[in-house]
Amino acid sequence: MSTEIIIPVNRLQELAQIREIELSRLNAAVSRLGSIANALDAEEIRRQIFEALQDEELAEILFQQLYSLSWLRRQRDLSPEELVEGLSLGIRNISGSDRWTTEQLAEWDRRGPLVAQLLSLPQVHIAVKSLDLSYDYASVLQDAHIVMDIRPVFDEKADVLQGAVISHTLRLVYQTGESSQSVSLAMDVDDIRHLLESCKRALRKEETVRKELDGRLDLAVIPTGEKK
Repeated sequence: MSTEIIIPVNRLQELAQIREIELSRLNAAVSRLGSIANALDAEEIRRQIFEALQDEELAEILFQQLYSLSWLRRQRDLSPEELVEGLSLGIRNISGSDRWTTEQLAEWDRRGPLVAQLLSLPQVHIAVKSLDLSYDYASVLQDAHIVMDIRPVFDEKADVLQGAVISHTLRLVYQTGESSQSVSLAMDVDDIRHLLESCKRALRKEETVRKELDGRLDLAVIPTGEKK
């Protein structure tokens, strides 16, 4: 017996858009994703979906739903087919103004097996897993920049400018759970130089590890957040 999946409004809207994708383009997405050699690269998954659909908005919706549904499938220990059946049941039990017509349900039923095929692809599983591992931290950095501050120094009566003090503040914005937090840290010139050297060293270490893993073990390595 199928397990009904309760569908929030935002997901229903995105499933409705997937429902309207041409069958030939969904088939092309299955074919393209299935032929990807380096599935660790989520950006390549995105690119191949776009090449299949030729629509940037639809491609992003499909990518996000594949990620979300893959997570839901693992959480509930469902096969791709069971998950799609649960979605279909949830869609059919929607009432009110959001209820789909008979024709719309039929269009979804034609696309459901292709969604299941996409979720069955090992490339999708690996890409989703790599994304989870990349950002499986209590806090994730969103932005960092250094602000320079010039503070004037006056004489005792504040009539004459005697000089200025230059200071620096490192501002970090990071994501914790569902909210963004920020922290500001005072820095001097030596701190900046040390941070710069630490960043350079981190990049050298990453490059060394990538070469070693690729050269000796023939394993693909995708640095977190790397854009191509």
